Amino acid sequence: MKKIFESLKRKIIIIESLVIILAFLLIFVFDMLGDQIHNITDTTDTPDLTLCSFENTIVEEFTALSDKLDRVSVCLIGIDENSVGILNTYITDLNGNLIADKHVSLDRMANGEYYEEIIAAKLNKNEEYNISFSLEDVSEPQNIFIALAADKYQDFNTKLYINNELVSGGILLVYDYLMPANFVSKIVAFILIIILSIMFSAVVVSSKDNKLGISDFEDGIIKYILNHLSCIIVGVSIILGVYVRWLFRDFESGDFVDFLSVWYGQIKELGGFKALSTQIGNYGIPYQFLIALISYLPIRGLYGYKIISCIFDFVTAFGIYSIVKHLSNKNGEIKEDNKYIEVLPSIAFAVSIFFPTAIFNSSCWAQCDAIYTSFIILSLDSLITGKETRAFVFYGLSFAFKLQAIFFFPVLILLYLKKRNFSIVNFFIVPLVVMIMCSPGYFYGRGLEAFFRIYSAQAGEYPYLSVGYPSIWTFFADATLHISEVAVLPFAIIIALIAVGVLLTEKIIYVGEIRGVDLIRTAFLITYTCVFFLPCMHERYGYLYATLGLILVLCDSHFILQFSLLLLVELLIYGRMLFNMASTFDHYAHLLNIILYITCVIYYVGCECNLRKGID
Repeated sequence: MKKIFESLKRKIIIIESLVIILAFLLIFVFDMLGDQIHNITDTTDTPDLTLCSFENTIVEEFTALSDKLDRVSVCLIGIDENSVGILNTYITDLNGNLIADKHVSLDRMANGEYYEEIIAAKLNKNEEYNISFSLEDVSEPQNIFIALAADKYQDFNTKLYINNELVSGGILLVYDYLMPANFVSKIVAFILIIILSIMFSAVVVSSKDNKLGISDFEDGIIKYILNHLSCIIVGVSIILGVYVRWLFRDFESGDFVDFLSVWYGQIKELGGFKALSTQIGNYGIPYQFLIALISYLPIRGLYGYKIISCIFDFVTAFGIYSIVKHLSNKNGEIKEDNKYIEVLPSIAFAVSIFFPTAIFNSSCWAQCDAIYTSFIILSLDSLITGKETRAFVFYGLSFAFKLQAIFFFPVLILLYLKKRNFSIVNFFIVPLVVMIMCSPGYFYGRGLEAFFRIYSAQAGEYPYLSVGYPSIWTFFADATLHISEVAVLPFAIIIALIAVGVLLTEKIIYVGEIRGVDLIRTAFLITYTCVFFLPCMHERYGYLYATLGLILVLCDSHFILQFSLLLLVELLIYGRMLFNMASTFDHYAHLLNIILYITCVIYYVGCECNLRKGID
């Protein structure tokens, strides 16, 4: 830096002065770094739609969420081109003082046109105001929908009167605010501009002979980036990963509306931790404890659910980082000759952060599959590094949160029978950890059997061949996926046990050692087989094997075709449940999943043959 500043010349000082002047113009004169649009699209922030009045007027009260209401959009439906009349919009305070108004002549609008009003009203944050709509000079009742900055319409079945006549209509109040940048943010922006200009000047000064070749300053920056590339990738991934999940913060899935929000309300009503004395929904005790914990925070229940799940998205990513790091070192199993092999773990971290299944499950669906999966990933990492006791502790944590952890249990059985490097006593660690995790429930009066009652109830809760998951059994079910014969359920379970048993037997009689990528591959196919052949599988039960598939494709590029199909099936599943893509799912998901399973078996058999050739 000393060399750079010593090289400063008069022209650089002039350039810097001009930059400072320009920064002041941009920030304080033109205010181009000021206001930004802030859309409020969450209907829970809107007033209750219970007020309606006669004399062609609708009045609603709202609380200002920011300093400036920017836009009011009005949608008129059923307005004839020859209609006459005026639509008036007023914003007043509770004392009746006019804040802003707008008047629109209906005869200037085409039939069904979406009209957008612009009202830049200065408001006081958190104070209450009235917004009213009225019609003048209307000869007969009109069907009218009114919305504020709405990107969707929703009929609340409210009563709407025009000319004292009841007509059909609905109101959706969704506000579009301007969030002014404060003085501090402008100062920060000003400083950033100055820093960037100094960096530019430093590059110019340090360039040899004023040529455009790489400068000493640039060379130092590039060396720093290359020396810290892994940390930079992880850091940027965390920041962007949080931002992507933040974008979905207000998305409400059907499960949240119908179940999760109801259970959260019951927990909060019962007094948070006191609710641990009884069973709420089908929560396991550890997860119910976490929900009870967030019930004390001054945030919406929706945000609490998503924050918990998203935290474990990052726990899973760090577990994947550790696995890939252990497999890519000099004693690992990844054979690819790549000079950037050192950054592969950080790339794996970044990919797992942006894995669509993880994003949709946690930040959209508000489901908790990331929790039990993260502990299984940590358990698998411990098995790879030869720390079996710790692996069973992590597995116990996983099983305490979700019954679906049982899909990984055959892998532990296989390693016990095959490797024989840990005692059967390790399996008793699992119930011990489960009991410890359920201790908050015992403290509030729950019996020791409460945990087992929860899981036994979950196992028999849905008498269907499939609960949204495109398994092999969906081809034998009716449109509602109900089990048509009592014998089908045990038959399906027997088939699943046989399929898993075949895989275990094949690996047990295999003379080679199960380690590294082979362990990942085996764990993936075993868990996939469990979900694919077992009945009553929910659509999100593929979360575990999808995560294992992500690790596998990062370690073995030959799995890229199968992983592409897996990702497509996952997108169809989540598209059906979250984004109303039921028809697309019904047409393609089941067939694609069968093709995927067959190709995964072929891939697995090919790898097994190659392993045997290496031994022979």
